[in-house]
Amino acid sequence: MDYRILGRIERRPTGDFRAVVSAVPDRAGAGPSPADVRAESEHTLEGCRVTLGRLVHHLASTVMRRGDQVVWLDVR
Repeated sequence: MDYRILGRIERRPTGDFRAVVSAVPDRAGAGPSPADVRAESEHTLEGCRVTLGRLVHHLASTVMRRGDQVVWLDVR
């Protein structure tokens, strides 16, 4: 199956940041499985950017290891 990897950084009300990454099947109307979502918090935006990159890489690797294909990365 083909997957899109979506990643974003959220500013939290507590003043820290959260990186959220998901693997979404590449078909209309599909959403991610809860097992295909990763999130981690960081105190700084710079630290969160590094975390986002690591999570994107790790999740894409996980998808490919199980025999699926990553066809798109959308990281904001």
